[in-house]
Amino acid sequence: MSVRALNSFTAFGALLLFIACASSPRVEESSDRVSDADRDDSTWVPPPPRVVVPPMPALPRVEEKRLANGLTVYTHQAGDWRLAQVVVVMRGGSAADPVGKAGLVALLHRLLPYTNRTQRPDQVSQRLQELGASLQIVVEPDFSRIELVGPARHLDAMAQLLGQLVIDHAPLRADFARVHAGVLAALEADTDPSSLAHHYLLDRSFGTEHPYGHAPSGSYASLSRVVFEDVAEIAASLLRADAAAVIAISPSSHEVTSSVIARAFGRWRRGRGPTPTLTAPPASEASVTIIHSPELTQTGVLIAQNIPSSPSNGHAEVALFSQLLGGGMSSLLARLRDRSGYTYGVHADTRLLKHGAHFLVASNVDPTQVETALVEILQVLRDASTAAPSAEERDRARLRLRNDPRFRLESPSDLVPQLSWAFISEETLEAMRARHLDARELSAQWAPKVESAAVVLLGDASALRPVVLRLGLPTPVVVGD
Repeated sequence: MSVRALNSFTAFGALLLFIACASSPRVEESSDRVSDADRDDSTWVPPPPRVVVPPMPALPRVEEKRLANGLTVYTHQAGDWRLAQVVVVMRGGSAADPVGKAGLVALLHRLLPYTNRTQRPDQVSQRLQELGASLQIVVEPDFSRIELVGPARHLDAMAQLLGQLVIDHAPLRADFARVHAGVLAALEADTDPSSLAHHYLLDRSFGTEHPYGHAPSGSYASLSRVVFEDVAEIAASLLRADAAAVIAISPSSHEVTSSVIARAFGRWRRGRGPTPTLTAPPASEASVTIIHSPELTQTGVLIAQNIPSSPSNGHAEVALFSQLLGGGMSSLLARLRDRSGYTYGVHADTRLLKHGAHFLVASNVDPTQVETALVEILQVLRDASTAAPSAEERDRARLRLRNDPRFRLESPSDLVPQLSWAFISEETLEAMRARHLDARELSAQWAPKVESAAVVLLGDASALRPVVLRLGLPTPVVVGD
């Protein structure tokens, strides 16, 4: 059995490496041709290729229905696909962690295989092997996702197993003690500076008190406060049919797949009281944190900001800014690397949230060139927030955004993250995709603002602190010195 509780800002370490994630944009030659007779080769410059953004591909048919217990069901008939995928999406991810007990929701999901006194994790693992299925658990800030993928002929059995995991959840105290101790031991042993940097980026971007201001895994200190009764309480709040959706993809018809899901999840009860709610985070405040790591051969430069947009107005532009700044080889930040050579890699990424977005620029820098790197990266961000990009730059960003895993549809399973987000945002898949992929304007309202960015540096504090002070940035807080 493979169970993964993923961090909300997944692949954080990978952001420290340059990834050329965009495919080459399609271009067409300009029609403004110049004859050989009229051209002066000493001064003539060929016109730039024109970027062509193709129309959006048609969305596959997805049917939505609501069961009597309040459960939302999405089904998609995948034609000749030989697999079946059953996914439970629940509102209230790590942002539902109680104050002071960050990591509780992720711990709850680690305990899901402990369904009752008779079905133990080894039996769940054996059942998965019999079905040829794989289990994956993802915990994000706004939601969690539990999914099974296996041969299409086992659709019914997989749905029944997944239903048992979320409906019959009842771990014993001994189960909790064993899993809890294992998680604490792993957190205590994690001395990776990037993990600490991740903690401070979220804390400085969203604020210590906001639910977005911590990693889903929590910390050793926060999980040390968690007791067995906390798990039962959070399970009653989150594991409820009226705050969940099931996504089922298989070659079977919508009618057959829907009936399978109804049999497996029809007994799931509604919750008591209102579903968890979340307020928008406050705007970020400028700060600098230095993680003293003199052993590193490359200095990590991380610049993050909470951009308080909402699904209805700012998400599309935030995602486009991310592509424009660092989404591919032709991005503005990548040009810095190619031109100056002082960075080993630079990348920009955006994590869309229900209440805003988290923007991040990450770079590995030659320790002797940190000051130059900071100056130029910050200048690119300042320019982006004040100057409108050219039409060509905008179109290239839109084309790269279409290749983003959050929006492309190369496989039926690509529907899962998109439907998950549509459910959490309480909107249709068509509206969500149209807004994100058709956005043409880039309002400075949603651009990252250097004046309110959280900067985290990983390296030798004795060398980095003078650099920060010379640049007039906020007085740094040094950790681990």
